[in-house]
Order: sequence, then C-alpha cells, then structure tokens
Amino acid sequence: MVQKSLGSSPSGSTLKREIVKYGKNYEGTEVPSFYILILINKDKILELIEQGLDDENLFLTKLNVNSNNKIVVVIDGDNGVTIKQCADLSKYIEKNLDRDEEDFSLEVSSFGLGEDYVSKRQYFKNQGKSVVVIDSNDKKHKGIMTEVTDDYIIIDRKLTKMQKKDRVEPIFKISFSEIKSAKTEIVI
Repeated sequence: MVQKSLGSSPSGSTLKREIVKYGKNYEGTEVPSFYILILINKDKILELIEQGLDDENLFLTKLNVNSNNKIVVVIDGDNGVTIKQCADLSKYIEKNLDRDEEDFSLEVSSFGLGEDYVSKRQYFKNQGKSVVVIDSNDKKHKGIMTEVTDDYIIIDRKLTKMQKKDRVEPIFKISFSEIKSAKTEIVI
C-alpha cells in the first residue's frame, strides 16, 4: 500500500490524501501517519532455526512468515518434541532478532498428532504405528505401517469383512509418488 499525503493547509484544515493499494486509488480526508514496515526475511529465520535446532533428532516441518511479521515455526523430532525444546528454540530465535529493527510475533510448536506428514522423515519415525493413507485416487488405506524405504511404504491393512470377501490383500505397498496424504491414526 502506498500513501500520498497532501499535508495540511495553512488554516489547519486537513487536505485529501490518496491511498494506492493493489493498483486502486482511494481518497479520504485524514492525513495518514507514516510508518515503515520492515518484513522479516524468511531465509534469515530458516538459518536461525537450523542453528537453534541443536538436537539432530529435531527437524523443521513448517515455517510461515506473513506480512504482519507473524512467524510460525512447527518442529518434529525422531523421538518426539518436548515443551522445553520448543521454548529453547523460541528463545534462540527471539534473542537473534532485533525488536528495535523488526517488530514480530513468534510461535514455536510441535507437529500435531493428527496432521498430515510433510516429510519423508516422519514416515520413518512412525514406522510400526497405525496410519491412514490417502492415495492419488482418493482411496483410503488404514493399517500398521510395517516398512518404510526411500521409495515406498508397506501397510498391513485391517480388512473389513467385505474386503476379505473381495479377496483384498492385507499387505499393501504404495510408492511415495502415489501418496496424496498420510497421518498417524489416533487409536483410542
């Protein structure tokens, strides 16, 4: 958004201003207060995260930096993530950003149990667990992920009576290129 102020007249009355936003002109009667919005560089945050993740078992699964400088960091770990690890990373990032230069909000959290995997590393981490996989044809497969390789996963499916009647194979192999989404199944 670009704001152009025409200032105030000698008599103190406010002159019109023109605001150019997304290629459109808007006119108003208030003189805007000017401020400079400094956007935080996402690459800088990524570098800080890599430095701050001192445990090699932790890894980044999501990083968002929006136009209001709201930073959202989501991490996962081969052995899970503790609250202390999230707090330590948050403190490290905040310590290395200058609030006098860049106003920001920061949220660091762990990967949620019911969220779709975003990294192949999460498949390896969750081997042996119950998963729900949606393939590229939107077909759902549930079962225990018994094997993970660099190219595919194998699921030992729990078959329904209908699937057994239709002679569906309980062992299902699917390549990563055929997986639309996958997540850990929450079993209660």
